[in-house]
Amino acid sequence: MSKRLKTLLGIATLLFFGSVLGFVFVFLKTETYIEKIAELSVGVRDQDIRSTQAQKLVSILKHTTDTQNALKAFIVTESSIVEVIEKLESLGTRTGVSVNISSLSADDTGVLGRVRGRVETRGTWSSVLTYMNAIESLPYKISISNISLKRDPSTEKGKVPTWGMTFSIELLKIK
Repeated sequence: MSKRLKTLLGIATLLFFGSVLGFVFVFLKTETYIEKIAELSVGVRDQDIRSTQAQKLVSILKHTTDTQNALKAFIVTESSIVEVIEKLESLGTRTGVSVNISSLSADDTGVLGRVRGRVETRGTWSSVLTYMNAIESLPYKISISNISLKRDPSTEKGKVPTWGMTFSIELLKIK
């Protein structure tokens, strides 16, 4: 074989192996890029799902704002218990009834608890009933039970009779 043929054959062999190595290199790089693209695609999809879920959650929270505010109005916080008692007493002043709140107790077993108390009122028939109606219109969920209404026997003849009403109250309280 001539020297020139051997040189050409050697160059062809080198070019062949070089192109095979180049092909393998390009193939491996392409495979690596495909894996990275797949990982990024999964990440983008997961992020998109999280974003969609966050948007749904924000939407739900916006739609439940009125319900949340209504619940907050019904449930008394620990710091506003004194305010509720003052409202009960001021209702007595406005309706012409003397009010005595006693036996207050709080149930602190969980996040939601109860505040219980005993209310005693004295006044005319209409003022006592007006007071009871005013309590029911307060913006709190107040349960009223054990109602006792009695006429004061010591009322003098010819005077407007005095009535006494006692009842138990219970409010929901949140810590």
